[in-house]
Amino acid sequence: MRLDHLQRPELNKGTVDFLVSDEYWAIEPPPNLNPSYASVGPSKRSQHRKPQPMNYVFAFDISADAVKSGFLRTSCDALRAILYQETEEGVVCKLSTGSKIAIISYDCVLNVYNLVSCSTCDTYSVSNLSCQNGSGTADVLVVPDIEDVFLPLGPDIFVDPIEAR
Repeated sequence: MRLDHLQRPELNKGTVDFLVSDEYWAIEPPPNLNPSYASVGPSKRSQHRKPQPMNYVFAFDISADAVKSGFLRTSCDALRAILYQETEEGVVCKLSTGSKIAIISYDCVLNVYNLVSCSTCDTYSVSNLSCQNGSGTADVLVVPDIEDVFLPLGPDIFVDPIEAR
């Protein structure tokens, strides 16, 4: 157990998402520039906007110690159990509708996985965790400079968890 466990809120507290009625929705943000004229229509500031789906980033430690101890395998199995549930209709995602995921791994470099390239595969084999249409596994983009980190894919890093399963 870590010695700084009580000082680290991310190790002690989780988050819970609640579905709420539209009266609790956020108000539209103000525009960047105020127009020099008065609008005849209703003010956008009084309108509520629908909540946006969440995007989740999962980061995995892929160091030799994590692999040797089984921590990486257990983390991957836990993520699979968290994301997917078997039903009579097939596999469904446990995340809210419209949510997307991204996967990053790290050791001495940062590995960003392009799951979009793998989500277009014809078939997928869970036994060897690779795409079966000849394209191989998901593309990995390596960011070697961890002092000045950048995201090589931008917002395209996020994929639908069912499509990229």
